[in-house]
Amino acid sequence: MHLKNFSLITRSEKTELAPAYDFLNTTIALKAANEEMALPVKGKKSRITRKDLLNYFARERLPINDRVLNDVFSRFARAMPT
Repeated sequence: MHLKNFSLITRSEKTELAPAYDFLNTTIALKAANEEMALPVKGKKSRITRKDLLNYFARERLPINDRVLNDVFSRFARAMPT
């Protein structure tokens, strides 16, 4: 993510910043070994794993319990092609 990326939303004649924009980290999706993120996650800017993201965002920041996370993962697994 880069701090320069933003988007505006207009609702009911009121324009405001979008809550999230350009949020997908392509280094994770594409498994690019030599790339690093603009903002660190728990001090890391590269080689960030799914476990790192889950621990930081889902468990520490939100906090979402394991039962809910497992339910979400199950739904994704059923929706995705084999």
